Amino acid sequence: MDRRNIEKPLIYLTGFMGAGKTTIGAELGANCHLPVVDTDQIIVQTYKQTISEMFQLHGEPYFRKAEESILTKLSKRTAPTIVTTGGGIIMRKQNRQKMKQSGIIIYLHCDFNIIMQRLQQDTSRPLLQQHNRKSFSELFLTRLKHYLECDYVIDTTYKSVSTIVKEICFILNRTDHIGDPHIIGSEG
Repeated sequence: MDRRNIEKPLIYLTGFMGAGKTTIGAELGANCHLPVVDTDQIIVQTYKQTISEMFQLHGEPYFRKAEESILTKLSKRTAPTIVTTGGGIIMRKQNRQKMKQSGIIIYLHCDFNIIMQRLQQDTSRPLLQQHNRKSFSELFLTRLKHYLECDYVIDTTYKSVSTIVKEICFILNRTDHIGDPHIIGSEG
């Protein structure tokens, strides 16, 4: 796939924690021969703290400001790049605007119950530690309306990474890839 002449060279993968953004992004990058950057990893490298430490020491607003700062820098890239985002990046309007202006946004949707199964033993996610199942479900639903505004929605529930990557490649190879949200591979 040749994205050199595309006005919006960035490919943003977003979705709730546990949807597979990092794993799918790495596989997509290898498949498409494109660099992959992860906003959370860049934050950790830049601020020399884990996400959990940032939440504990400074609070979520501090983290969200750092996240926005990193996104601002990334959104100025002109070389085709896959950007895997933190799940909450979509909540700030200015972040959504930057992403829309600089690339296409693909929402990786996963059933909430499957996400909970995947994350049961994960202690590295501060928001998961701060919420019970009910409030975590509410967080998921709050973000969902913004996720559904993305350029594309891919249902990842019960799919292999290779199947999801093929679906994303199909999107990226289309010439009319910007416009109304499209749901790819939805079972419902």
